[in-house]
Amino acid sequence: MDFQFSRDPITQLPIARLSMEQEALGQWLSEEVSTDQVLLVEIMRYAEQVRSRAIPQWQYVGREATLLLEDGAAEIFPNRNDDELEAIEDPSLELSDWNAVTSCGVEDFIHLLRSWQSYLLA
Repeated sequence: MDFQFSRDPITQLPIARLSMEQEALGQWLSEEVSTDQVLLVEIMRYAEQVRSRAIPQWQYVGREATLLLEDGAAEIFPNRNDDELEAIEDPSLELSDWNAVTSCGVEDFIHLLRSWQSYLLA
């Protein structure tokens, strides 16, 4: 998994950029987790528990997207209401980068989270 971290030149908030097929994962990390160390540690703890099979799955529902950890995978999918679902049927109405479901292996996900935490603490 390729990723790169930087800071917004105006707000100084961290930004995670991932490959095109995992772009929503970078957006989720940048916007839903951002600099929240408590949330980051909680997600890492549950990811480790899913990886070790101590728990079968775990879900975090954020403002824009939901994280689902299960079966060795981390999956990000958009939270949508009925109006948004109708808009998606019309391809000319692009809602956001949250439209696609994005997934990766839980090992890669844990590596990404640890790297994000290191970046934030640097």
